[in-house]
Amino acid sequence: MALSVDNVYKTVLLILNKEQRGYMTPEEFNKTATQVQLEIYNQTFEDYNQLVRQQQPDTGTADRLLSLETKLSPFRSEFTPTSYGAGYIDLPSNFYRLDTIIYTISGRNNLAANSDVELQQVTRSELYNLKLSSLTDPTEEFPVFTFKNESSSIKRINVFPDSVGTNGNKADIFYFIVPSDIEWAFTTGSLGQYEYDANNSVQFLLTEDEFTNIVKRILLYSGIIVRDPQIVQAAAAQIQKEEVQEKS
Repeated sequence: MALSVDNVYKTVLLILNKEQRGYMTPEEFNKTATQVQLEIYNQTFEDYNQLVRQQQPDTGTADRLLSLETKLSPFRSEFTPTSYGAGYIDLPSNFYRLDTIIYTISGRNNLAANSDVELQQVTRSELYNLKLSSLTDPTEEFPVFTFKNESSSIKRINVFPDSVGTNGNKADIFYFIVPSDIEWAFTTGSLGQYEYDANNSVQFLLTEDEFTNIVKRILLYSGIIVRDPQIVQAAAAQIQKEEVQEKS
């Protein structure tokens, strides 16, 4: 379930307006909330990768990994190309990070029908070395790929061998999306007030348990926006109080 942008904004305003400490316009909130979501999103990747690198994960680590996977799940998507270039696949415009690529091929060379093979990512230098020998040259049973950024807006992968995606076979690409910009949309009331427009708003993709973290980070930015460092202190104290109450 998406985290309500309206609840976050109202909480931010409630803390900012306490004792007439300041205000954050919808435009300021939208820009700040977009940045905060991206920061938390990237930090979740870093935390996940750090745990994966641990050689002997214990039960606590496994639980933490599961928790981080849950946090990332709203950002996961799947893409099955309908057309392939000469050994390359153009990635969707909302592509951010790769999860995995699964290639489904018909039964051949002792493989069962419709076998699923995971494409392995390699660097260009690794690919060069692989192709030096027929024993390591990529095949449909052991395919590989490299990333290639054609431009800031066009990202693609080069697949080897270039027969991947032909003869009715397909590659399913699982990836993480670039989250859309957060937007607390509004209409203007008869008195000039902002009225929340749920139909045109863009919600957070972060999970509900990130609510406190989001509010705290937005308030930290708002302290800079309204040039009042006391707002940061008040926000930190409020968030700390809420966290203690949640754990009690």
